[in-house]
Amino acid sequence: MEIKKGKGARLNSMLCQVSSQMMRNGKHGKLNASEQQKEKVRKKYEEVITWTIKNMPKCSSGVMAVIVKSFIKYEDKERIAKFCISLQKALFEGETDPVYKMWVFLQKHRGKDSVSAYKKTVCAIRAYANHKQLKKLEPACSDIFDWAEDYNLPKEIEEKGTEKEVKRICNINLSNLLQEEIIA
Repeated sequence: MEIKKGKGARLNSMLCQVSSQMMRNGKHGKLNASEQQKEKVRKKYEEVITWTIKNMPKCSSGVMAVIVKSFIKYEDKERIAKFCISLQKALFEGETDPVYKMWVFLQKHRGKDSVSAYKKTVCAIRAYANHKQLKKLEPACSDIFDWAEDYNLPKEIEEKGTEKEVKRICNINLSNLLQEEIIA
């Protein structure tokens, strides 16, 4: 891996942190993966990780890891993108809106515990993706998905083909999405 300076170095560092959190599945401790496995995941999802970093408010890498895994799993990529944009622009639909619950959590959290942030983000994004409201933001008991052997996608995601659409998210017109959100 080449060493970059300036903004490129920060982005490269964030790419590594987010991909590492994705592989860790919201668990504490050292990531038990080889450098080749880490590089494989980082390179494979680099575009969507970069999109997420640029379109989310400043938050922990654990939060961004959940967003990236959501882009991989869920078919409605625009809905996940709207979650990011709504969180960044503080656009809420009431106090039970999962985006609002996540926004409040992030205001208090300040990057203290990335595992807690990871699990609460899973709860919020899962509710949002399924068009559900939240009375309380609780840590999720399960992840968006667990990796198969050698950090490959589980068969159910591969069979659906949703992972193939991930790069499409990088081309979403954010201004159109934001206008739709404001008008709706």
